[in-house]
Amino acid sequence: MKKILSCLSIVILFFSVGSAFAGPPAFFQETIPETEMKVILEGYKAISSDNEIDKKTKGLIAIAVAAQIPCQYCVYANTVSLKKMGVTDAQIKEAVAMAGYIRLMSTILNGSGYDFDKFKREYDALAAKS
Repeated sequence: MKKILSCLSIVILFFSVGSAFAGPPAFFQETIPETEMKVILEGYKAISSDNEIDKKTKGLIAIAVAAQIPCQYCVYANTVSLKKMGVTDAQIKEAVAMAGYIRLMSTILNGSGYDFDKFKREYDALAAKS
């Protein structure tokens, strides 16, 4: 699974940098089975397009997830791609910090066994006030 996620982040680099390669780069050919290459590339092309969420936002989500997995390949590839799109270091740091905050709260709530139904009632009440 981690290998697939790493490869998907590398696909981000492949499509955002453009076709600087004559074909799939060696790191694709040596890690992705040939029988699955087309499906992975087509799937990424479909999900990475500007659909409901723009490419920059998708890239910020991707780097936040990459930092949490953690995957050094994904972080590197996403950072390069985001920089090419004009995303600032501050924006990347904020996305990663948000992911870290969510992980922190998840760890605290799940680790303490806090009652989920009670949490939903409390959160719904807070959301109604804002």
